[in-house]
This record gives sequence, C-alpha cells and structure tokens, in this order.
Amino acid sequence: MTKETKLFLQILKEISDGRIRIEATAPLNAIFEQGLDPLDFELALYSLEATTGRKIAQAFYKGSIDQHLTKPIASFLGQYLSKALTRDPLFITKVFKRFRKSAQWEHEEASEPGRN
Repeated sequence: MTKETKLFLQILKEISDGRIRIEATAPLNAIFEQGLDPLDFELALYSLEATTGRKIAQAFYKGSIDQHLTKPIASFLGQYLSKALTRDPLFITKVFKRFRKSAQWEHEEASEPGRN
C-alpha cells in the first residue's frame, strides 16, 4: 500500500469521526456503503491533494463516479493521483475554492423545493 493510499484511508476515518474503516483493496463504493456522503468524499479527495501537494487528475471529474465504484481504492488513487508535486504557490487556495464550490452546489441542491 502506498503512503498516499494509507493517508487517504486515515483522512476518511477522520472525516467520518471514525465510522469509515476500510481496506485499500475495498471497492470505492464501500466508502459510500459505510455512510460517507458525496460531499465528504470530495472533502477527502481535496484533503489528500492539499496534504500531499499532488492533484487529482481532471479526467476523474469529467465523468460520472459510477464508472469508478467497483475499482479498489488503491487502484483508483493510483490512476488519478498525479505523481508530480505541484509548484503552484496558490495550490491550497485553489483546492479550498473547489471545495467551496462543491459545498455551495450541495447547499443549493438541498434548498430546492421537495429536497428537504
């Protein structure tokens, strides 16, 4: 198991207040089956990016998460977490901005009539 995969599993555990306890070989959908919601999953990905200084490839965000749900967590991270460290001094700020955008979208979705 890579140190990034181990870190991601620790991040999931922290975000979920200890509820999510999962193996690196488990499929991605096991995270959601244990009760993590999509916004917290994004928080975990953004936390991994910010902590490691490595980006999640844009290719992941272009498709539906459904196509990745059967992949083992370690394989998913191996495929989408870039190998190179970013040199962008504003990288953390950009990560926070993306999460803010996701959180705002989630809030707007929940505020629609019939969604609360």
